[in-house]
Amino acid sequence: MQNDDPKPTVALVKKTLKIYPYTSGAFGTSIATTLEGKVKLAVNPPTPATKFIEASGKAFNTIPPTDYTFYETINALVQEELAVVLDPELMGQLAAIGIVKGKPFAPDARMKKILTDAVNVANATARTLNMNPRESEGFAYYPGSAWFNWLFVGGYNFETPPPMVTKDGIKPFPPTGARTLNSRTTMFIGYTGITPAMCMRVTDHNTWSPRWMQTRTTSTVGRLTRSRCRRVSPRRTSGRSSCTTTRPVPCCKRASPFRKWAV
Repeated sequence: MQNDDPKPTVALVKKTLKIYPYTSGAFGTSIATTLEGKVKLAVNPPTPATKFIEASGKAFNTIPPTDYTFYETINALVQEELAVVLDPELMGQLAAIGIVKGKPFAPDARMKKILTDAVNVANATARTLNMNPRESEGFAYYPGSAWFNWLFVGGYNFETPPPMVTKDGIKPFPPTGARTLNSRTTMFIGYTGITPAMCMRVTDHNTWSPRWMQTRTTSTVGRLTRSRCRRVSPRRTSGRSSCTTTRPVPCCKRASPFRKWAV
């Protein structure tokens, strides 16, 4: 902003910002990889003009679909992206249900029913994990607590728990070698990003600890008309809140119809 006017900044961004595909061996390539013989130096191709889309005042939905159209969205992604940028394991699973790069996605009635049932079960399972996880998942902030953090069982990479912080120093856990799938599902049904800071065991560090139930034994999904999200200090075993708010919290943006307010 210059004198409360955004126009000069907007003009500067449009003049200087350039977005274009990366060229292996060209600008941005590590010299070390070149010296190792992994890539050959190259010259950047001509930079195309950057297209800016005015989105001010536009309404758009960033929540992925949870019905059959989910597969259509995935297919659109596969067709738009280069084949080599997507994980071969996932691409193989998608190919098994008819989503293949360069081919039309046109399941027959039988397959469409199977996919519709599958996405309904998957959606219900993921929301249940997020809203009311079993005690055995190990998500609870302390035994019997309705407050929980699913990242403590596998860390931000959903494999190894975050290290303990003790008076004698950092004590990491050994790699488990196994992905904590329920933890990952819990994370990405309700949230869109992940960082190590979300599950650090540091005193007075703001760590996620959502709560979707009044207690572990009395709440039901049908009663989930209010959600709560608060940051807690790991040294507070009671789980008391270190911050409260009476407005919608962006970090708690959820795909669930039960999301109303965070307090």
